[in-house]
Amino acid sequence: ENTARQLGQSDRFRKQQWELFQDLLEQDKQVWMEEHTLSSVLQTHLQDDHEGIVHQVLGRLGGLSEESTWCILQGHDLLLRSALRRLALRGSAITTLTHMRL
Repeated sequence: ENTARQLGQSDRFRKQQWELFQDLLEQDKQVWMEEHTLSSVLQTHLQDDHEGIVHQVLGRLGGLSEESTWCILQGHDLLLRSALRRLALRGSAITTLTHMRL
């Protein structure tokens, strides 16, 4: 009888621990989804701001040929894409490390 009671208590404890673990896992998922969404929004914002600034500067310069303007825009676009790619890789690495932790 004592063994059966202890076994029942142990089973309830394991069940509580499992539920707690699942709750924590769900909270972690929620946090990472929010951070991923925030990262995407920030990248879009960065890209839009950068493009706007480059266009404003080129508009003020005014005397550049169409080819020069196009080359400048291409160069800035490549630099921006490189920076965004690094941010995305960083986010991907963090996600991978998180999954490894779980």
